[in-house]
Amino acid sequence: LVGVTVQYVGNKYVAFRDTSRDHLRQGSRFLLVELGTVLLNSAGFHLLVTQTAMPYYAARLIVALTVYSGFSFPLWARIFRARPRGA
Repeated sequence: LVGVTVQYVGNKYVAFRDTSRDHLRQGSRFLLVELGTVLLNSAGFHLLVTQTAMPYYAARLIVALTVYSGFSFPLWARIFRARPRGA
């Protein structure tokens, strides 16, 4: 929980510079994305190391980069995108 909290705060305030106070909505969506990330990383890694002869470190790197660039980052950008005032 501490790691996810630090990651949420870092993404919200540092990476995306989101200063809104919409913590409940953003936090719950961020948590869902993180749960999806864990599941995708686990499933992808399991498939690569059990169905191919790929070394552990290569499978870990490929899966992590794929999930981050194709799932996590795009959804984080939607969660923390700038909204017009009053929206």
